[in-house]
Amino acid sequence: MKSVIALSLAISSIATASMAIQNQPTPSNDSNPVAMVGISFNFGGKISKESLGLTVKILSSDRQDRVVAAAGVTYFPWAPKQKFGLDISGGYNFDKVTALVGYDLLNKKPQASLGYANTYKPNGGTICPPGVVFTGEYFNGKPVCGIV
Repeated sequence: MKSVIALSLAISSIATASMAIQNQPTPSNDSNPVAMVGISFNFGGKISKESLGLTVKILSSDRQDRVVAAAGVTYFPWAPKQKFGLDISGGYNFDKVTALVGYDLLNKKPQASLGYANTYKPNGGTICPPGVVFTGEYFNGKPVCGIV
């Protein structure tokens, strides 16, 4: 149990440090949790379809281009014995895709996951003035407005 707590603290610390380095606010201050659905692969044994699973995770942030922490469950349809996994992970939100690495607590193996999450890019809180529209592009983290 102590190793699980230590691993959780390590992943949280890495995610927080990475956000500080990137000069980004922590997820609890500017985002909401979001679900991810995807595939996962457990390492630490023979490489076969038995290690491939379908996963559902809760991510710490719904913002794109952010480091995230996650917790989830995985179903391994081809596994002979242990069909389910319970994991903690850390990773990165891309545009509607999240990549994670973590540890499966039930199977006691490292895990990599990739899946869909409904992420979005924040507009920085700036609204374009009347007669000007958001171009969909960002410069130095700020939205670019253009004339209609």
